[in-house]
Amino acid sequence: MRVEAEFIPLRDAAEKLGVPMSFLRVEAIAGRVPVLRAGRRLLFNIVAVREAFVARGLQKSIDDRTDALTIEPREAERARREPQDGVT
Repeated sequence: MRVEAEFIPLRDAAEKLGVPMSFLRVEAIAGRVPVLRAGRRLLFNIVAVREAFVARGLQKSIDDRTDALTIEPREAERARREPQDGVT
């Protein structure tokens, strides 16, 4: 028996996985989760991505800290530049 794999676009995959699109895009481009590239589009198999998260021990931390993953790149850069509580 042959099983067909379902591939869905980035937006839908991020929504089903409960992670920000930016996080899933970065993970895919870095090669840390399986992705099918169709031109500029990134297509994901949810089962394969979840297995990759579990293999890396990320699923629980993603479930627990989804809000922490939504930091905008500009905010992260600003936080790196600004001194922390009087530290120069």
